[in-house]
Amino acid sequence: LQYEMSYTTILYMLDLAGIPLKSCERGEEYPIIQAGGPCACNPEPMADFIDLFVILKSGVAQQAVVESLKRTVTYSVEYFTGMRVKEVVVYVVGIRV
Repeated sequence: LQYEMSYTTILYMLDLAGIPLKSCERGEEYPIIQAGGPCACNPEPMADFIDLFVILKSGVAQQAVVESLKRTVTYSVEYFTGMRVKEVVVYVVGIRV
């Protein structure tokens, strides 16, 4: 999220991809929609549409997510459905679910 004027474009991209706009309407068959960047420090305007906000610098946050997943269970693609990943990363500092 580089600037607030891109919010409507993000919603348009979700619509074009056939992904429900609101995160509460998405099931596990849809990808986790995540966002970061300068405007992610105030996630509330897009909170209904984005599943996961990375508030820290991306490299730091990505490493924190990976470490959190490693500590939780042995990595298994079948185990980490979209809902499970959100349950795990909710405890990572710098991530807002």
